[in-house]
Amino acid sequence: SFSGAVTFGGPVTLSTTTSLQVPAVQVKVSADVNVANATWTGLSWDSQEFSNAGMHSTTSNSSRVTFAQSTGLYAYGANTAWRIAGPCNLEMRVRINDTSAGASIVNSVPATGSTAFALSVTGLLRVASTADYITVLVRHDAGSSQSIAAASSLYVTECWAHKVSV
Repeated sequence: SFSGAVTFGGPVTLSTTTSLQVPAVQVKVSADVNVANATWTGLSWDSQEFSNAGMHSTTSNSSRVTFAQSTGLYAYGANTAWRIAGPCNLEMRVRINDTSAGASIVNSVPATGSTAFALSVTGLLRVASTADYITVLVRHDAGSSQSIAAASSLYVTECWAHKVSV
């Protein structure tokens, strides 16, 4: 291990196998999520496809994707699979540190009757602090509680992020 700046004057040979992982995470919900009418609801991610570099915990602050070990430029996104009974507006937003706005989307569901509907949002974020994190919030105005499906035949409710540069 090194502490501080290191300069090599010639070739470097590693004597053991080294795994250089890009900080990345993909998290999901394992069960449908009830969303009350006209109320911003934060999603908690209780299932991980993968998570490295301390980016997510299913037991502590499970609604957060945290950039705990590395600053830089990150791509991120979220998908929601809604079960909607009637026309309404659906909204999804990504919040940075629960204070500033990241990516967001509003979409109108024109269909009447029960239907499945997906929303997706992506963005880029310059992470300046290893304390930075994102959360995903959803909202609808269908008039009564609706649900977000853990998975539908085409879509999965998930959030992901990965580092793209320093």
